[in-house]
Amino acid sequence: MDFYRGFVLGLGEELKYLKVDLFYQIQQGIKRLYTERGIITVLLLYEMSLSKGAFLQNLVILLNFQMDSMNPFVLILACLPHLQTRLRLNQHRPFNQRIIMRYQMEAIDERRS
Repeated sequence: MDFYRGFVLGLGEELKYLKVDLFYQIQQGIKRLYTERGIITVLLLYEMSLSKGAFLQNLVILLNFQMDSMNPFVLILACLPHLQTRLRLNQHRPFNQRIIMRYQMEAIDERRS
């Protein structure tokens, strides 16, 4: 819940307390930034391979803007390859289907520098 509250505050919204209200505030705040000011919200989450399944399922709700003509929100996940395996599970299929770009970086090799 602290993550969602922080997100709401970061968007400049007045904080509410129920989870459903926080999700609505996040979506409305992102839409407002996009439509009124032309700002695309970018959220970078790292260490996502350590995240709980419920958090991944909640992210699906945040990404559900019901807007086919615009993308007001970009979510970047930085994680170990283990997350890809988790996202292939049936319970995370809706989230996995919303990922439009995947990039895997190679390990840094000290001999190459």
